[in-house]
Amino acid sequence: MRSRSHIAFFIPSLAGGGAERVFVLLSRWFARCGHVVDLVLTNDAGPYRADVPENVNVVSFGKTHTAAAGPALWRYVRSRRPDIICTALPTAHILASWVVRGLRRLPGSTAPKHVVTLHELPSVRRREAVSIRAATAVKLQRGAVLHADRAVSVSDAVADDAAAEYDIGRERFSVIYNPIEVEEILNRQPPAPHPWFQDDLPVMVSAGRFVRQKNMQGLVRALARMTTPARLILLGEGPERANIANVSEDLGVSTRVEMPGFVEDPYDYFYHASVFALASRGEAFGNVVVEALAAGAPVVSLRAEGGVSEILESGDARCGRLVPPGDIGALADALDEVLAAPPDPDRGRTRARDFRVGRAGRAYANLFRSLLGAGDPPTMSEQPRSHFPSEHTSTA
Repeated sequence: MRSRSHIAFFIPSLAGGGAERVFVLLSRWFARCGHVVDLVLTNDAGPYRADVPENVNVVSFGKTHTAAAGPALWRYVRSRRPDIICTALPTAHILASWVVRGLRRLPGSTAPKHVVTLHELPSVRRREAVSIRAATAVKLQRGAVLHADRAVSVSDAVADDAAAEYDIGRERFSVIYNPIEVEEILNRQPPAPHPWFQDDLPVMVSAGRFVRQKNMQGLVRALARMTTPARLILLGEGPERANIANVSEDLGVSTRVEMPGFVEDPYDYFYHASVFALASRGEAFGNVVVEALAAGAPVVSLRAEGGVSEILESGDARCGRLVPPGDIGALADALDEVLAAPPDPDRGRTRARDFRVGRAGRAYANLFRSLLGAGDPPTMSEQPRSHFPSEHTSTA
């Protein structure tokens, strides 16, 4: 990779999701390394906008829907001529793929290398598509993956799922785990963000969008079956909020369940949590799991589709409790056991350091270098251990 390359990260918005956070962190890292970085957005709405530094160029098309941003993206690529365009989420993949392929057919024109990053399990997204637009995007995403110069998945589970779902060779996928602000979490000692943390009763915390896949209702059901008189704080927002509240009421635990809404910086909650609990039916990676480990919280999770097991049970890493998928009784038992005998938090913190921003950044840098003709392509199992040229290396 040249010492100064032009990289565009294209994502619909800066809403409070995992893929959005990843692109903000990668944009920061590459800009710090001296590259020209554009963060290209359908619109710049979302809580993560404030986290974008001044040395990252924000290009917002001001559109409500990404599908309407095609002409603007075409003009942007032709005028700014980035070396790499890296995309996240289906509509961005599809639109960038059309633009790049169109430019490559245009005589005398140059087109960037296109890197697709998969932050979801494609089979889950297909099963849960609830509209014609969503179902169409799922189908069209296969073409974007197929024509991309490289596809990056955020876990081995996502790569396996995408290869099977799209009937594409597994070797087309590089696996790069998400970057997490581990050092920032490790180095803080925050005050208690909620009055419950000042009482003697244990407090369990979870975080995520209130949608069916995240299964927050399952955590409420587990709380009702526990023998420990614990409390549960659910961080997030979404269409399932009313259903979660109704289940809490029906099971008689509503006074022990709090839903403060979306919290941009949930680390203070993780730091004070007696346990971080997860009942998700599928997690492509599991950013919140790494964040909780870095904060010193024990993690108890259902074993489900995705990358959580790769975080908690990878190589020598055994730093959390996984229980059979869908078994709420086993989840309740495991939560009781961990609350009664908490594990050593340093084990989780050590594992969390494997996901520092700099390690993921160097893995992406290695991939970009290979696409720009400065190195061999990484293998499908490439993890964050490649190196940027020394004068540009960040240790973050």
